[in-house]
Amino acid sequence: MFLLECSLADCDFAAAEQRLPASRYDALSRLGGEERRRFLAAEWLLQYGLERCYGLPYEAVSFAYLPQGKPVLASHPQLHFNLSHSGDRAACALSDAPVGVDVQQIRPRSFSAIRRVCNADEWRWVEAQRDPVCAAFRLWTLKEAYAKWDGRGIAALREISFLPPDLRGDCAAGFGESFFRADCWTAVFRCRTDPDLTRVDLP
Repeated sequence: MFLLECSLADCDFAAAEQRLPASRYDALSRLGGEERRRFLAAEWLLQYGLERCYGLPYEAVSFAYLPQGKPVLASHPQLHFNLSHSGDRAACALSDAPVGVDVQQIRPRSFSAIRRVCNADEWRWVEAQRDPVCAAFRLWTLKEAYAKWDGRGIAALREISFLPPDLRGDCAAGFGESFFRADCWTAVFRCRTDPDLTRVDLP
């Protein structure tokens, strides 16, 4: 599995937009302001990742969309990708097996909203931590990465349980882990057949 991350300051928005195929440009056209910039940052990571990690020119791929709207590589179904963005950060995960990624910039005002997707045991763990806000965002990213990995999407967050103390979220088919950098939690969930994670440096 390959993981790419960037800040919006790193991104070449014009180059990323210029390379978008019609289906991805249509998704971009529905966005404005910072959401547009975040979308392009994640797409820029995907463009670079396909070429750097798989030797696959971005222009050689075609996209399709699953019923819940998740984009997939129709031209290369053996490859899997997932994108996420929050605040001024974006992330892209690429793998030969299903993968989910989520990045969340810590926003204290959203702390209480996270409680709605946690069960009682999870929230007790959050409140017992030295920094409950940071812990809540770590938990949120893990739950969302799992939901994206197994295809249910964020509507299923409350059904997903990450019990302490390690919060790895191990299950029979996969496992998750999380990383903290630049006031952001990034979480990935991947298949057990894909145990190695490689961080990819940006150009």
